Amino acid sequence: MEFLRTDMVSPWMAVGDFNVVSFTEQQVSGSTVNIRNVEEFNMAMFNCGLSSVEFERKPFTWANGSMWQQLDRALVNARWMDCCPIMKVIHLACECSDHSPLLIMCKDNRVRSSSFRFLNVWSSHHQFMGVVVDEWKKAISGVGMVGFAQKLKLV
Repeated sequence: MEFLRTDMVSPWMAVGDFNVVSFTEQQVSGSTVNIRNVEEFNMAMFNCGLSSVEFERKPFTWANGSMWQQLDRALVNARWMDCCPIMKVIHLACECSDHSPLLIMCKDNRVRSSSFRFLNVWSSHHQFMGVVVDEWKKAISGVGMVGFAQKLKLV
């Protein structure tokens, strides 16, 4: 995984079974957690500039009947979080595997402008023409359809 860091300058996410826990609390029962593997995994995440995405529902994504672990996860870099700051991973119920499927949900929090809408009732308002004339006189930077769209936004 670490060799990718030098090649990836854009937002990126790594998702799947990493086959290691990142904290001892991510395992219940079974053999003791191999601390060296945990440290190596956490160092690799750090070296790649990755962090684990928060999850919902059950804490463990793998089980063998006597041991439960969180092995499956989504890791993202800071550029990914800049693009998609509202994000979560949901651990779904396992039906045909010993691993839980992951549902990754992203929500963009950027404000988007809506398209122009005109209601005919506006034209009957006593200030309608005054608003249109005043806004249409203002200087804009675009020409053609770009300028027309800017003038509509002003109105």
